[in-house]
Amino acid sequence: MSKAIIKGLISEYLKLGGSQKFVDNLPSGYSMSVEARLRSELRKIKQTTVANKVTFIPKEIQKTDNEDSIGISIASLKKEETAFSDLISEYPVSLHSVYLARKTQFLKACSLKMQLNELPPTQEKEAFELQWQIWKCFAEVDDATYKLNHWKENKRVLEDGPTEDFSDLSQSELVQRRNTLRSNASNRSKTILKMEQQLLTVPETKKLKLKDKLLKKREQLRQIQLQIEVLDVMIKK
Repeated sequence: MSKAIIKGLISEYLKLGGSQKFVDNLPSGYSMSVEARLRSELRKIKQTTVANKVTFIPKEIQKTDNEDSIGISIASLKKEETAFSDLISEYPVSLHSVYLARKTQFLKACSLKMQLNELPPTQEKEAFELQWQIWKCFAEVDDATYKLNHWKENKRVLEDGPTEDFSDLSQSELVQRRNTLRSNASNRSKTILKMEQQLLTVPETKKLKLKDKLLKKREQLRQIQLQIEVLDVMIKK
């Protein structure tokens, strides 16, 4: 349920040391803006806590910037403390690449954070580029975590839908397209809320079919949200 998504994000945010005051000031109930704000704050707090997690990064990562070594080093984590407590065996084979990508992107972010820490203050351009790469790594981690949690909750693989190509659009067209998608997302969220309320009163014989429809609506909403995130990056501030 939408409220469960917010509850889960708040729980993760506070677990990572987030501000209770920030949570208390959030509007009650579910909305796209509340979810977006929480996800944004989660990314920020994950970036700032990377340095505290490098204790379990294999030594080979600390000695090289080679991207291949980051991927290979996953095997060496078998007996190491990791940032994630779930096991690859908990997921179907089709999600194993997602599981590995989450771990790889997290380790890559740790390596980039170490590189960032070693930069002199004068190299602002290089620092910005590293920060941007770290943000992208955590965006990949968030996406992978969402897909894995989707399987845990629904025993259903969340497939990536077709990605719209925005490369030929002007800045004004990008903004217009984002506004349209935001409107679509808002309407889809309202539909999902109505269906969730219907589940409380619908006869048991019709619940399974309604749950399946609800799940598809949530998956469609997720695809819209991903497209909005792409546009957020492409639109110049």
